[in-house]
Amino acid sequence: MKNFIFRKQVGNKGYYVKINFDVELLNEQKYKLEINYTADIKWKAFCETGILLFFEYFSRKEDSGLKVTIYEVSWLPVDTNAFLVLFSTIKALSEALNYDINGLGFDETNEKFIFPDPRLI
Repeated sequence: MKNFIFRKQVGNKGYYVKINFDVELLNEQKYKLEINYTADIKWKAFCETGILLFFEYFSRKEDSGLKVTIYEVSWLPVDTNAFLVLFSTIKALSEALNYDINGLGFDETNEKFIFPDPRLI
């Protein structure tokens, strides 16, 4: 099992989420994406959307499908929101697979998440 933690303090705002997950390459099935989700239902749509967006980036350069399982999303009521979970899901998969997504980031000055257009990858 892999863990990804996004934790930042920007001014008076905290940003926190921890995702426990597994990701597996499906080498013989380029366009296959399998998603398993057993975490808090509150974050299901955002995690699944993050997985789909990551796969959009990933499938542009890689010849492999993916199997992703999200086991747990740990969050705090004031410090966790939908965009943070979405961003962190993409970032977690990117790091786990050592697949850099140029332009993906968090702008601390403006407190904005940055998602590059997949066509530019």
